[in-house]
Amino acid sequence: MRSTFRRRIAVLALALSVPAMSACTNGLDVQTDEVYQPAVGVNDRSGEVDVLGAMIVAPEKGTSGVFIASLSNNDQTKSDTLTAVDGQGVKLTLGSVPPIPAGGSVNLASEQVGGVPVTGAAVKPGGYVLIRLTFSSADPVTVNVPVVLDVGPYASITPKPAKSASPSGSSSPSPSGSSSASPSGSPSGSPSGSPSGSPSGSPSGSSTP
Repeated sequence: MRSTFRRRIAVLALALSVPAMSACTNGLDVQTDEVYQPAVGVNDRSGEVDVLGAMIVAPEKGTSGVFIASLSNNDQTKSDTLTAVDGQGVKLTLGSVPPIPAGGSVNLASEQVGGVPVTGAAVKPGGYVLIRLTFSSADPVTVNVPVVLDVGPYASITPKPAKSASPSGSSSPSPSGSSSASPSGSPSGSPSGSPSGSPSGSPSGSSTP
C-alpha cells in the first residue's frame, strides 16, 4: 500500500510541474522573440539607414559633449555616407566618417571616428536634443536623442582630437624661413660684386696715359 501511495504522489507532483514548466518556457520564448531595446539611446528604423542607440554623452557641468550612434545601411547593393549632422540649439562638428558599406554598419563611437563633438546650452544630462543626420543617398533622419552623463560605460567616450592641428603648425614655418633666405642672400651678392668691379677698373686705368 505504501508503494502505491508513493507512486500516486510522484505522478501528482509530475502533473503539477508540467504546467509550471510550460509557463516558464512560454515566457522565455516571448522574451527571445522581442527585439532588445537598450535602456539608453534612441532607435530609428524608418529610412534606408537605421540610426541605432543615438545619444549625446556629456559631463555633469558644461555645454559640450559627444554625439554617438550606430548607422546600419539597409541597401544591400550600394554604400552610403553620412555627410552632415546638425541639431536644434546646438552645433555639431562632423569629422572623418567612413562610408557605410552595403548591408553593413558604422559605429560613430568607434576609435576610428571618435564620435561627433557637440556644443550648446541644450547639452545637459537629463535633457533631449533634436538631431538630424543627412546622407549622400538615403533620406535624412531626425531623432530626439537623450543627453546622458559620462559615467559608467560612457566614461571613456570623449571627442577625438583633430589630426589637422599638428601638421599645420609645424610644416609652414620651416620652408618659408630656410628657402627664402638662402637664395636671395647668396646668389645676389656674388655675381653683382665680381663682374662689375673688375672689368670697369682695368681698362679705364691703362688707356688714359
